[in-house]
This record gives sequence, C-alpha cells and structure tokens, in this order.
Amino acid sequence: MEETTEPEPKSGRPAKRGGQAKQNGAKKKGESNHLAASPEPENDAPKADTTRLTYQGGVSDESVLAEGRWVVQASLIGTVAFVIAAVAAVASPDSVGRAFAIISLALFGVGCLTFLGGFWHAVQRSRVDDISLGGMLVVTHHGLPPAKARKPLLGAIAVQTVVSYVAAGIRPFTEVAFGILVPMFGLGLACWWGATLGRFPPRPSSERE
Repeated sequence: MEETTEPEPKSGRPAKRGGQAKQNGAKKKGESNHLAASPEPENDAPKADTTRLTYQGGVSDESVLAEGRWVVQASLIGTVAFVIAAVAAVASPDSVGRAFAIISLALFGVGCLTFLGGFWHAVQRSRVDDISLGGMLVVTHHGLPPAKARKPLLGAIAVQTVVSYVAAGIRPFTEVAFGILVPMFGLGLACWWGATLGRFPPRPSSERE
C-alpha cells in the first residue's frame, strides 16, 4: 500500500502577522473616522455683549462726561451750599433759619423740575429703549454712567440726606427741618443725567410695533 502523506501545516506566524496588521489598520481607520465625525469643542462661556448697551446716539464716555458735566457740577455746588447753610442754621436758627428754609425750598423746587424733566425724557426714549427706573436714577447697570459722573451724583444725594436729617434732629420744630426736602435736589439731577445721557438696551422689535 502506498503511504499517504498529509500536507504539513503552514506556519501560523505569517498569518498571525497579517491578521494583526489588518486589525491595526481597521483600528486606525475607525479612529480617523471618529475624529473626522466629532465636532470641534465649542466654547460655552458667554461672550459679553458690548453692542447692546450704548449711550443715546452711540457717543463715547468722554462725550457724555463733557455733555453732562454741568449736571454734576450743579449737584456738587448745590450740596456744598446746602451744607454751609445747614451748619449756619444749626448754629444760629433764629437769625439764619428763615434763609435756610428758603434755600431748602429752592433746591427742592429745582429737584422736582429736573426729576419731571428727566422722567419726560425717559418716556420719550422708552419708545426705542428699555428704560428702567433704577437705570434712570443711575443706581443699576442699565443706564450706568461712568464712575466720574456716577460717584459725585450718588455721593451728593448721600451727603444731602445725612446732613439734612442730622440738622433737623439737632434743631427740631424750627425752620431747619425744611432741610429734609433737599435730597430731592440731588435725586432730580441724577434722574436728569440718567434719562438724557444714560445707556439702555434697545426694546425688542415686537414691543415697538
């Protein structure tokens, strides 16, 4: 009988290398497809919108400060005059009390007029701008003026309030008590500044129609 010889098995080493190469190629291909399909990471941090809040007419801080300088100066001058008059009235209420009452009423009247004028300007601007009461009075971020205007305006209101109530507390039931009306002067000028020169976001188009 003839002996049948079985074919020798082929070495598995080349086949193993070939299979590994195919696996590596498929893996690299899959990674490249994944990188191509994955979108680039987006920056989710909110960006500051510097175009929405603008001064009336889109003017710069320097122009606004120059245009509203008289408001700040009037507030400071009136505050200084009131403090001097209050000290004199507290020291001598009989001789200076009547003059102090006249000064207090005059400053109160100016404050009322400027407040009403500022409110009228705010109503006109509200047709196109989203004006808030706090922004009109320069105490919130809407309508917030530069620090060179905001600090003197709010500081004048604070000084007028403190001095008027201290003076009225020292000399109650006299003409010195009229001083508690004076903070309206600083409030009215601040309202005028915020309503005429403050920055506010525009109203949505749907609300304008």
